[in-house]
Amino acid sequence: WRDSFAPVYASGTVVYVVRGNHENDVPDNLAIWNSVFSGAYAMPGNGPGGESNLTYSLTCSNALFVGLDDYINIHRINQPWLNQQLAPNRQPHIFTFGHEPAFKAFHTDCLDDYPTERNAFWSSLTAAGAKVYLCGHDHFFNVARIDDGDGNATNDLYQFIVGTGGTTNWPPQRYNYN
Repeated sequence: WRDSFAPVYASGTVVYVVRGNHENDVPDNLAIWNSVFSGAYAMPGNGPGGESNLTYSLTCSNALFVGLDDYINIHRINQPWLNQQLAPNRQPHIFTFGHEPAFKAFHTDCLDDYPTERNAFWSSLTAAGAKVYLCGHDHFFNVARIDDGDGNATNDLYQFIVGTGGTTNWPPQRYNYN
């Protein structure tokens, strides 16, 4: 990671990451993650207990950024902690990101494995005024506007799947909204 991203870091660009399923699926994954993302490469240390260096938030300019781990509690995020980040926020822009989509497009293992928890997550973002949730997991680019049912499309939340790191084009996928 550090070798590959050395030019990015050298340019002064700040990099914030969340781990994915491939980082979670190896022995000693947390020890390896924390050795790579340590010191100047560490994530903000303000996440919930047990998710240090994995889940975090930060404010930059007029935006709140929230990185979410999907694997401490597999296919779920720490909703109480997220609520604590969203409640006092006064920034006009909210960007949340995690590895797994909230709504399945291709991979079946994602936040929709637990629809009650996923819906609470989505509702909390909508209530806070968020407009986007960024994720990867699927190896393609896809955008879905998730209609909140109030008849006003301007306040709906978008899921951006941006897992385009080195794959071929995929045919269109069908979302699972249940």
